[in-house]
Amino acid sequence: MNWIQRILARMGVPVGASLAADIATAQAVLTTLETRLSAIRAGYLDQLDFALQEAIAALQTDLDNPDQYKADLTTLETRLSAIRAGYLDELDFDLQGALTAIAGYLDTEIAAILAAVDTEVAAIETKLDTPANFMADVSGLEASVGRALFTMDFWSALKEEILVTGAQTTPIPPPVVVDDLPGDAVIVRAIVMMKFRMVENDYAGENKLDATAVLPMQVDDGVTGMLTCINFVDEAFTLAETTREGGDVIIGDIDVAARVDGNDTYDFQWLNAKALFDNLRFNDVQMGIRIWYSV
Repeated sequence: MNWIQRILARMGVPVGASLAADIATAQAVLTTLETRLSAIRAGYLDQLDFALQEAIAALQTDLDNPDQYKADLTTLETRLSAIRAGYLDELDFDLQGALTAIAGYLDTEIAAILAAVDTEVAAIETKLDTPANFMADVSGLEASVGRALFTMDFWSALKEEILVTGAQTTPIPPPVVVDDLPGDAVIVRAIVMMKFRMVENDYAGENKLDATAVLPMQVDDGVTGMLTCINFVDEAFTLAETTREGGDVIIGDIDVAARVDGNDTYDFQWLNAKALFDNLRFNDVQMGIRIWYSV
């Protein structure tokens, strides 16, 4: 009794001759199937082992033959060298073209400069070879220099005070000596300036200049007579009661070149000067003359 029959007997299942025969047949088939599967498995493993061995052998053959890799590297180097050579040739061509263009441009510019210099030199040589032309240029230069204007300022000595009272008076500012002008100087313009350090109001109230007309400062050359140089107007120098203020420079706008015409001593007078009340005091006064001249 096989193991299937024994299991059926324990379960109380009767086992006939026919069933026993079927079981025996099935068991035989299973045995045959297991035998074939074992054979197939063994053949597959043998085939897999053979293929793996072949792959290992091929790989080992490649590893044992480094020359083929060297050949591949040589081919790669050859191709890289060809590419590099082609690129450098192209770069060299471009660089040569650029250098050629630059050289051409420089040659053109230098040629133009040399031509301009030759023209200027030729013109100078022509003038030097023709004294009349050279002298004409010198005369033109002299005329141009003669038209240039120079300026000089001349100042008087300091006068401690000029007093302007509530009545019309004619104070006398300090004279100005003009000297050191070139002997051939031609005076084209002259103006007069009055400078004072302080101005003071003695009156216990507001005070200022008082006039129905201008109060002229005049300059005199001692020969021709007086000429107005600065016009002081009504209500100028307005000061609060008993006040002192810092001074200034009063610059005339009247050209007195007709009177100031060279090195000389020039006198001044402040004609009809009058304050609204007693007194306005101008302290530390200087007179000045600014001259423009050509030579």
